[in-house]
Amino acid sequence: MLNFLEIAEKQGFLNDNTAQGRRTACVKLLSVLEPGQRTTSYVRANLDTIKARFQNLNKEVRGGTIDEYGRRLQLVLSDYELWSTDRAAWEKKASARGAKVLGDDNDKRGRLSLRPSKQKPSAPVPNLFADRPDARTVSFPLRPDFEVTVSLPKDLLTMAELRRLAWFLLPYAADFDPGTTSPRAVFQMLEPGERS
Repeated sequence: MLNFLEIAEKQGFLNDNTAQGRRTACVKLLSVLEPGQRTTSYVRANLDTIKARFQNLNKEVRGGTIDEYGRRLQLVLSDYELWSTDRAAWEKKASARGAKVLGDDNDKRGRLSLRPSKQKPSAPVPNLFADRPDARTVSFPLRPDFEVTVSLPKDLLTMAELRRLAWFLLPYAADFDPGTTSPRAVFQMLEPGERS
C-alpha cells in the first residue's frame, strides 16, 4: 500500500499533503501488526481491533486522531484494492473524477476545507444554538478569504475542554506529521504542569 501511495503521488493522482497524511495513517496503524497480519484482507476485517491496539500502545494519541487514521487507512485500502485489480481502470476513474477521488481528504465528508472556493460564497452557516441562552457563536478570520465559526459555552471553556478541542483539530493540520512531531510538543502549553 505504501508503494501504491508513492506511485499515486508521483504520477499526480494524489497531492503531496494527502499522500503524506495517508502514509502517516498507514505507518502508524500498521505498526501494531505482526508481519503475517499485514494483508489487505486482515486489515479490512480487523480495523477496529487495530485502532484499539494502537490507542492502547499510544496513550498520548486521543479522540478523533485515531478515527481519522482509520478513515484514511480505509481510503488507501479501497484505492489500493481497485488499483491492484485493474490499474488502468483505477487511473481512468481517478483522472475522470480529478481531485475528488484522492486529492482532498477534507472534501470527502463535507468537512472543513481551508482552501479558497472558486464558487460564490454560500449562505451564512446557521447558528444551531441561537435559542440556547448558555451558548454563543464566535467567528475567527483564519485567512483573508476564510472565517471559522464555532459555537461555544457562554461561560467560557475550561482548559480541559480547550485541550480536547485542540486535539480534535490536530488531524486537520496539513503540515502536522505525527511521525516527526510529537502531539505533546504541539500542545505543550495546554498540557498540565508544563508552563513556559
